Amino acid sequence: MLITLLVAYSVAYCWKNP
Repeated sequence: MLITLLVAYSVAYCWKNP
């Protein structure tokens, strides 16, 4: 579950900061 949360956070961060 931590992996999923980490991935989701990373994707969201990259998406908001291209």
